[in-house]
Amino acid sequence: MFGESVEVRLGAVRLLLERQASPLEARDLRVRWRGREQKVLRVVGGAAASLELGLAVDVSASTGPRFAELVAAATGAARALLTAEDRLFLVAFGERAELVAAARGDVERVLAALPEGSRPERTAIFTAVGFALETFEGADARAALVLLTDGCDMVPEEPPVSALRARSRERALPIYLLALGGVCQAAACPGGAAVCRDVPAHPYRAAMVRRGRLEHLAHTSGGRVFRLGAELPLERAWATLLEELSRQWLVVFEPTSGEVSSDEVEVLRRDGRRFRRLR
Repeated sequence: MFGESVEVRLGAVRLLLERQASPLEARDLRVRWRGREQKVLRVVGGAAASLELGLAVDVSASTGPRFAELVAAATGAARALLTAEDRLFLVAFGERAELVAAARGDVERVLAALPEGSRPERTAIFTAVGFALETFEGADARAALVLLTDGCDMVPEEPPVSALRARSRERALPIYLLALGGVCQAAACPGGAAVCRDVPAHPYRAAMVRRGRLEHLAHTSGGRVFRLGAELPLERAWATLLEELSRQWLVVFEPTSGEVSSDEVEVLRRDGRRFRRLR
């Protein structure tokens, strides 16, 4: 057999357009890497483009008293945000994270797999975030992770927040945190502080510190933090999410070199103005 090998390279950058901006077209854009022009192949996105949504639901012991609120929020998010063209996957986590269900165009089948109650387990939120970020297929123009939890992480052996932030930026996956409020209580740590190995004098202080890190991770990923409760009607959260997701666009380009990293490229309008990267 005779022939030649063809090396195909593709790069992608996800953008968040300004409100009321005109839809993007490839001819409107320039992609550059270290001053070198990269060929723009296509631009997809906007409200009509397909969406991949990940729901990560905290089923640990600390959510028990308000677990029904998390289920209601997860159900509302999926029904408000998704269409028949979109992919939804569900991750449940306590001490471990597991993929419970996934489907495209069948929201109700995935929602039917939502757990009925919490488990007598500690909470490993950061491990769950890492698992969920790796579960995205990445085949859709738009994508987001919705994390539903009380934020009371009780497992110190966590992946570094810096690593999670780098991964969310690398894949341009914003993290939207829907959080139950309140102080992390003893119920968050079955077996007591000795099991959770927190600061002995203040057994739940470390959990509160990690909650702050989690909120910072959501903000720096391009997402938001919503606090569930009477002060925030869920419909308002869904409206905000829907509006922001409608402004996501994906620019696919052909790198001039195998050394090109999407993190290092810049996307500009033809008039030289830079776009806001989703990161």
